[in-house]
Amino acid sequence: MYRSPAVGGLARGIVDLTAADGLRHGSVVSLRQEKVPIVHPLTGELLGELDVEVARGRVVEFRDRFSVVEIQSVAGRRVNVKDRAVPLGVSQQEEGPGNRAPTRGWE
Repeated sequence: MYRSPAVGGLARGIVDLTAADGLRHGSVVSLRQEKVPIVHPLTGELLGELDVEVARGRVVEFRDRFSVVEIQSVAGRRVNVKDRAVPLGVSQQEEGPGNRAPTRGWE
């Protein structure tokens, strides 16, 4: 995710996903921060990892190697350059970010 200047008061971002990745004009993209390790408080055992949605955006423009998204909602955290873009399916767009989809990011 790369932040670009606001246009008409709307925050915009650049993601490295395109129509070849299944995006269409108006597709919703979840912007997610790196995975956070979940450690059992008593045993210290690593139980797994959890990533955190920081924002959602809607695709408004395509280019050859990237897409432009308008940020639709922010979850109280700052959107950073290394956040991953996850395209959401129709059911996820309505219900929330519970399910996983293929991802790519600016790593």
